[in-house]
Amino acid sequence: MERAIKKLDQLINLHICIFLVLLSLPAFLFEIEASPATQYKFPPKSYDIEVTFDVDEHSLTGKCANNFSSDDKEEVAFFLNNTFKLRRASLNGVQVVPSILSSYTPDLLFPDYGRMGTIDSERATLWTVKIPKQYQTIDTLILHVEWEGNLYVEPDNREFSRESIALEVRGTIGQEGIFLSPSAYWYPYIPESPATYRLEARLPLGWNGVTAGTPKWYDEGNHTVVEHVSDQPIDGLNFSAGKYTVKSVDHKGVKVMTYMLPEEEPLADGYIESSIGYIDRYSSEIAPYPFPKFAVVDNFLPSGYGMPGWTLLGSEVIRLPFIRFTSLGHEVLHNWFGNSMWVDYRGGNWCEGLTTYLADYTYKNERDSLSGVDYRANALRDIVSYVDVEGEYPVSEFIGRQNSRDRAIGYGKVMMVFHMLRGLMEIRSPTLFDEIISEIYTEYQWRSLSWEQWQSSFENRFGQSLDWLFAQYVQGKGVPEISIQNVQYDVYSSGWQANFDVFTKYFVEQQSYMLPVRSTTKDGKYENVNVYIQHQSQNVLIVGGGELASIHLDAGFNILRVAHKAELPVTMASYFGDKDGILVIPADGSHHADFKKAAEGLKREGQRVVFDTDFTDEMRKQSLWIFGSDNQLWDSYPQHDKELTSEDTGSITLTVVTRHPQNSDATIVKTACTPTAAPVSGTRKLPHYGKYSFLKFDGDRNVGKGVLTPTGENPMKWVSE
Repeated sequence: MERAIKKLDQLINLHICIFLVLLSLPAFLFEIEASPATQYKFPPKSYDIEVTFDVDEHSLTGKCANNFSSDDKEEVAFFLNNTFKLRRASLNGVQVVPSILSSYTPDLLFPDYGRMGTIDSERATLWTVKIPKQYQTIDTLILHVEWEGNLYVEPDNREFSRESIALEVRGTIGQEGIFLSPSAYWYPYIPESPATYRLEARLPLGWNGVTAGTPKWYDEGNHTVVEHVSDQPIDGLNFSAGKYTVKSVDHKGVKVMTYMLPEEEPLADGYIESSIGYIDRYSSEIAPYPFPKFAVVDNFLPSGYGMPGWTLLGSEVIRLPFIRFTSLGHEVLHNWFGNSMWVDYRGGNWCEGLTTYLADYTYKNERDSLSGVDYRANALRDIVSYVDVEGEYPVSEFIGRQNSRDRAIGYGKVMMVFHMLRGLMEIRSPTLFDEIISEIYTEYQWRSLSWEQWQSSFENRFGQSLDWLFAQYVQGKGVPEISIQNVQYDVYSSGWQANFDVFTKYFVEQQSYMLPVRSTTKDGKYENVNVYIQHQSQNVLIVGGGELASIHLDAGFNILRVAHKAELPVTMASYFGDKDGILVIPADGSHHADFKKAAEGLKREGQRVVFDTDFTDEMRKQSLWIFGSDNQLWDSYPQHDKELTSEDTGSITLTVVTRHPQNSDATIVKTACTPTAAPVSGTRKLPHYGKYSFLKFDGDRNVGKGVLTPTGENPMKWVSE
C-alpha cells in the first residue's frame, strides 16, 4: 500500500560549497543532514536481502535490493542500526550518496505513524537518498544498499513466563545462536510498511535458520545457505539460526516443521502432531491457514514469540510437557490475529487478549466449565493484585507486555472484554460471536484493525449501540466494585419474590453494565438472569419457584469488576503486586546469606529487604515475606497447617501466603526450608506461580502447589437464614 509522506517544516542548513565538494568525493566520506522539506517514498514493494554471518566475530555483512514504485516522490528512505556501517548504495544501478536525516518528527514522516508500532530513534539511523528527476516517474525504483555491523548480547539466564518477561533481546549474533528482530534494524528497514521478502542467509556449515516464508537450504563451501521467500506481506523480518535439526511434514498444502537444538530433538514429532491439530482447528473455525508453513523453533534465549508462519520458544519452555497443549495453540492462533490481520497500535493492542481468549482460556473452558470459571476469576484477581490507582491505564493504551501490570490489563482485561461481547452476542444467537470473529478476519486480512472497527463490526451484527461497553472498558480506566444490599423476599404458595439493591462503586464515573444474577433454591437448582445496571444504586426484582437459598451476583466471574477478597484465595500474586511489601530476612542462621540473595531477586518495584534485627513496629501491618524459621518474626504471625514435616527430606523449600491478620489488604508470606535446601533455587520460580497460595520445591523442581479456601463474607452473595 502506497502512502504519501507529509512535508516536514524544517530548514536545510548546508552550504552550497560543501555540496559541490561532496559531488567530487567517493561516497560515504561524509555524512550530511538531508533536507527535511521533501517528500519521501514509502514503502518498498519488496525486499531482496543477502546476509553473511560470522558468529565468532558477532558480525554480519549484507546487501539488499529495495523495490519501490515511483509516485513522483523526491527521495527514498530507510532505517538501519545506528552502530552499523553503510558501505555503499545505488539507485537503479547508479551510485548514490545517502544522507542522514538527524532531526525528524515520525508522525510527519509517516501519515499513519503508530499504526503498526513505533520507531526507536535511539537505535536506528534514518538514511535518505535523492531520486533524480528522470527516475521520479518510472514504474520501478531499485535501491541497492550494502552494510556491515556487529550485534551481541550475553545470554540471559532469566526465564520467560506468564507472570514476568525475561530480558528482551532485539538482536544478537554468537556461537550460542542468532536472533534478530526488526527492532534491531539489522537490514534497511521501513517500519509500518508490509512488503514481500526474499532472504538469503549464509551461516556456519551445519547450521540452519528460519524466518517468514517458504524455506530451502544447501551447503556451499564453509557455509550453509538458507533461503526464505515470503509472498505474503510481512511488516519486518525476525530471524533465528542455530545448530538445528529440521523435521518437516506436508499437511494440506502447509509445511509443518520443527527446528530443534540437539537436546530438544526428541520432542519434534509431538510438536508437529499438535501443530497440525491447531492449524486444522482454526482453519475450520476462522479461515484457511494464511502461510505456506508453520515452524516450531527452539531458541537458546528465554522467549515465547509468535511470528508469521513460525513460533520461537525458549528451550526451557519447549521442554515443559504442557506447552504443546496450551501455549503452542496460542502461538499458532497468532498467525490469524497479529500476523495476517494486524493491530492498529494507535488505539491499543487488542490482539493478545483476543488470542488468550480464543486459545488459553478456551482450552481450559473446554476441559470443564469450572476451569473456565477459575480462569476468569484469575484474570480479575490479577487486576486487583497488579493494577493500582497510580498504575492504571485504559485498554486502549496497551501496546505490549513488560510486567505483570501490563499482562493484567492487556491480556486479562482484554480477554474479559471479548468474553462479555460473547455473552451479549449469545442473546441473539449462540454462534453469533464466532461468526463475527470469522467475518472480521476475512474482511481485514492483510490490513490493520482498531478497537473502533471491532466495535462497529459487533454493533452491526448485534443491532444495538455498544458505546456503554467500549467507552468504559476499552477507552476508560478501572472496573466497578459491586455488592448486593437490602435483600427482602416473600414466600408464596407458588414460589418466591426477592427485592434487592445492586450497589456499584465506580472507578471514575457512573458506568453501565450487564450483570448476571443467579438465584439458587435449597434443592440445588439455580436460574441465571441478566440485569442491565444503569445507576449507582439500582433496585432489582426477581421471582422463582421452590425455596430460595441464595442470590449471587456474577457467580461465574463473567464481567469485568473488582473481585472481592472473600471470593478469591490469597495468592503469591497478592504479595508481588504490593509495592509496599517488605521481605524480612534473618540477620544470622544457617541460611541467612542464601535468604538475602533470594529476597533481593524476588523483590518487586517499591519493595525492600530488611534484616529481622532492623524490623520496626511501623512495618507490622504491611505485607511481609518472612524467610526462615529462625527469623525473629517467624512466631509473631499465625502458623498454617501447610508446614514442613519430618517427611520432608532432601532439598525442600516451602512457601505459604495467607491474609495478614491485622490488615485485610496485606499478606503474610512465609518461606522455610530443610537444612540441606538451597533457598535461591527453591524460590526463584515463585514469580511464575502467582495464582497459588502454597508451593513446595525440591531443589528448583515444583513438587506441590495449591490454593487455600477463601474466607470472609462475600459482598456479591446473599444467603437466606
